Amino acid sequence: MYVIIRRGGAPERTDAMAEEEWFDVVNEADEVIGRAPRRRCHGDPSLIHRTAHVAVTPPGGGALLLQLRARTKDIQPGKWDTAVGGHLRPGEDYEAAARREMNEVFIFKNVLFVILPSIRTSFIKSIYSTANVSNRA
Repeated sequence: MYVIIRRGGAPERTDAMAEEEWFDVVNEADEVIGRAPRRRCHGDPSLIHRTAHVAVTPPGGGALLLQLRARTKDIQPGKWDTAVGGHLRPGEDYEAAARREMNEVFIFKNVLFVILPSIRTSFIKSIYSTANVSNRA
């Protein structure tokens, strides 16, 4: 199994952010320029924030495990998505976030993580709209 994630910084969390989910806001170079609450980031496309996604494939490749998002999600409801993904906590690095998210979904040991460069959201959105995905289990 191969896991695809991006690189980042070190985790840090404050008590003030525990009440509401906050994200680091970054510029086009992925440098932190501020923080904003989730609802504001999701309501304002100009607030770029970090996510880590894990692409899960069988050892020989040839397939990609996807999940069908719940229709109740605030972003991309009812759409196909990577097997694992989520927002980085403020100060968290991409690998730590990917491993945290993966531990919430799967119980795997001895996983090979392959770190890849950033993939812009516009590219990912184009995959959502053009994917030919089978509903086979």
